[in-house]
Amino acid sequence: MDIFKKIVVLTLILLSLSAIYAEDGNWYEGETITDITFTGLVNVKDKTAKSVVSQFVGQPFTDELFTELDASLYGQSWLEWMIVDAVKDETTGGLVLNITVSENPMISEVKIIGNNKVGTSSLMEAQGLAKGSFFSSNNINANASLLKDYYLTRGYRDVNVEATVNEKDDNTVIVVYTIEEGRQYKVRSVLFEGIEGVTREELKKLLTTKEKSFFDSGNFQEANIDDMPGCRYILLGENIGRARIRNRLVGEARGEWCIITDCDARVTDSNFINRYLSAACHATEKTGVIVGGLANPEHQPGPYTSLRYRYEKAAEAKRSLTYRQRHPYADFATFNFMARREVLTAIPFCDDLREYGYEDTLMGIELQRKGIGITHIENSLEHTGIEHNSIFLKKTETALHTLVSHEHILMPLTPLGRTIIRLRRMHLLPIVRMVHHTIGGKLRENLLGLNPSLLAFKIYKLGYAACLL
Repeated sequence: MDIFKKIVVLTLILLSLSAIYAEDGNWYEGETITDITFTGLVNVKDKTAKSVVSQFVGQPFTDELFTELDASLYGQSWLEWMIVDAVKDETTGGLVLNITVSENPMISEVKIIGNNKVGTSSLMEAQGLAKGSFFSSNNINANASLLKDYYLTRGYRDVNVEATVNEKDDNTVIVVYTIEEGRQYKVRSVLFEGIEGVTREELKKLLTTKEKSFFDSGNFQEANIDDMPGCRYILLGENIGRARIRNRLVGEARGEWCIITDCDARVTDSNFINRYLSAACHATEKTGVIVGGLANPEHQPGPYTSLRYRYEKAAEAKRSLTYRQRHPYADFATFNFMARREVLTAIPFCDDLREYGYEDTLMGIELQRKGIGITHIENSLEHTGIEHNSIFLKKTETALHTLVSHEHILMPLTPLGRTIIRLRRMHLLPIVRMVHHTIGGKLRENLLGLNPSLLAFKIYKLGYAACLL
């Protein structure tokens, strides 16, 4: 099917969906917003919700205003998803925005059980959750790590911390941390062998772990990363963005090759490094990048992770070794790859992209333009970052903001961007915006549910991006 037919089909789809969900067209464009109401609030007060959007009351409705309102609400920790309906104010004839929301559960209690040797009050101070805050799976796991770190610094090297969440009918949850403390290890003495030119006492001052004495508990601590041979731990004072962080690490590297993986990549066997080393030994001078690949988990990790899981499963054909070897530069991903340090220095990650999205695309294009050879091997890591539908949709929206804010660079390089360019030339973007304002809420409702449609996902992304322009 040629591109013209694709555009025609897309337009017909959008118009047909518009006919289903729209009655009055875009009557609300330019209308003054007289009120914004909320339904579905459970633990958040109506006054609190309205305070987030009060600045929009009295303003005329525009695409830009709706984008700001959307961002303001999704920036709240309590909001999971929302649907916006536009209705006429029967009294003034103006515009009323009725917003139906689904709240994230509120944490009603945090419990710690199983701790016999460390006090509950000390552990509560070590973790960061509080009654009245809103539930996030990321926060729950991060706090479990904080509790474990607290134990590790006190010599409990075998400690295990498990987090469970008990849901209640009033949209609140009880977070329970179950702790298996294990033994507390003490260091009786530290021995050094084969030392020359330095005293035992000088070496002992460099150790994190101290011998048990009247002045020191002697609690055993795992070696810091900085204590490990050939390792350095670099802590940044602020998040400077994914691209700049990676460029910084490349600048700190000393070897010929750099292995770069995402933080949600899981090593599934012990030969991961060896495969990359073998590939590097057999690499030609033209080979500057070696890609290991990505594997999805066998099963969907949770009921409301279906959008990301289906999206990743649909992309599996293009991630097979056969496809990657036939199309070495297509869909280049930096999830798991190795590259010569000189290549990453010459073609760094784009520093202009400080938010999520499209770093991989730009790097793949630059590698192809400069003739840097890419070798694909079977050395995949498992992708464990199959997020909740709402989190993945929010990340997608962030990526679309990146696409639009750097449209002069990114639009021609991506399928979505090229489609937008063609629609703009044919003066069809106003139709896309109108349809998105009409059915965007319905599409979002589908995408956040248990059975999301990937077709709805594509239409939503197109409409969302069009509204940002």
